[in-house]
Amino acid sequence: TQSTWAAKAIMQYNLAAAHAIRTEFAKAAANLAESSKYIGTPLPAQMYFLKLYLDLIEGRRKMAQIVIKEHFGHVTPNRIDMKMEMKMAAKTGNNSSWSSE
Repeated sequence: TQSTWAAKAIMQYNLAAAHAIRTEFAKAAANLAESSKYIGTPLPAQMYFLKLYLDLIEGRRKMAQIVIKEHFGHVTPNRIDMKMEMKMAAKTGNNSSWSSE
């Protein structure tokens, strides 16, 4: 049943977190991947945070950046900078973000 799969997914996530705490990162990643298959979408934020932690601790910076841009794009600095540039351009009358300063 659905509740059985959900319970299994939660247990596997908890197991992944426990492996991460014990620095067993390969086991943590395997359990997290298995858990994400059963949890369904949208995934809970905790799963993304654990994925980011595992990617960063294992030196997979590019993968962590991809996860951030895909799932947390609304908080990435480059979007904030772009909004600030557009506000400044509106104040100065320069509507192009391709200014030659």
